[in-house]
Amino acid sequence: METRKKFFGVVKNVACLALAFVMAVAFVNPMTVQAKTKKVNLTVAENLWRADEIESVATPVTKGKYKVNVKMSSNRLDCRGYMKFVAPESKDYSFKVSNIKGGKKGALGNVTLLTPTEGRGTERINVKTKGGVTDSIWFAYRYIKAKSVKKVNACLPTRTGKTHLEQGQVVYIEVDILPFAKKTKKASCTISIK
Repeated sequence: METRKKFFGVVKNVACLALAFVMAVAFVNPMTVQAKTKKVNLTVAENLWRADEIESVATPVTKGKYKVNVKMSSNRLDCRGYMKFVAPESKDYSFKVSNIKGGKKGALGNVTLLTPTEGRGTERINVKTKGGVTDSIWFAYRYIKAKSVKKVNACLPTRTGKTHLEQGQVVYIEVDILPFAKKTKKASCTISIK
């Protein structure tokens, strides 16, 4: 009987130590939850340069992953809209653009980062990509090719631009997608801000 009590006492102590170890590991290294993709429907806009005009149509966003939907603008050339991001801290940020959709024939698009200047204007922010420094992140899928080419491959389906922002800096993210099919009335892409 005495041996049995000692055995269960040892088992109890080992179980308590194991539980304490698991709790310590979970506290120090918590499990990460996969980020959800948020949907954003942008207000249709023309090509705007004044900060007050952009401010009136821009959809506010924070860091995260967004499926961005935008409809054809009244000029019937492209699908254009704006997002507004305010940098929570001074550091390098990345803007990844992917999953462009704009009809069966394909689409060409670009994402441009704009920041307000003195007065009412805006200026483009340069970003670093694998191809060098640019002021627009170009991306596309299914360029129109000659009829003799049977297979159409994706072209620049994913692009990432990195830039340094100061805490509180306002950035307008201009999303501009040109669907190749004339009857296409909407387009979308995914933008991740980290």
